[in-house]
Amino acid sequence: MFPDIFVLLFLTCVFTPGPEPAGTCAACTDTYDSATTDEDCGHLKTYLDCLETAAGTSAGCDLSTDQATKIKDATCNPVLDSPCTCQKTFWGSDLSENNACGPLETYIQCLTDAGDIDTCETGVKASDIIDKPKGRLTALTCNTAVSTLGMYSTSVLLPFALMTFFC
Repeated sequence: MFPDIFVLLFLTCVFTPGPEPAGTCAACTDTYDSATTDEDCGHLKTYLDCLETAAGTSAGCDLSTDQATKIKDATCNPVLDSPCTCQKTFWGSDLSENNACGPLETYIQCLTDAGDIDTCETGVKASDIIDKPKGRLTALTCNTAVSTLGMYSTSVLLPFALMTFFC
């Protein structure tokens, strides 16, 4: 009898469906594009939240220039509150290749400043999603360090410049 319980538990775990996977970036875009009217930006808010969920901590979403422009140019009445405006600004930016570094850094700062304020999705706080863009920023190769050529030039020329003043 004892082993039967373990078999039953094992089978329950194996055949119980897991959580639904998040939508893909393309699915988010298709859903948003099929929306008819969006005067209060309800569809835009859902779209931005969908993109954030689909992007996760490493993959990100490659939006077309047209799609990013559509997000950037969306006019909402009433005007969006922060951090929802941060989401709109971020997803409306050029995020191709390493162009995402600057917008990601600004977006992370905005989410940090917002703290426990709801994002575009009611009930989802900025502090709840901040690890996603942080993960994406870590996955990128951003040019924030001093170039080795610049350091080499300084180390070679500095002694000669100092000799001019002290000799």
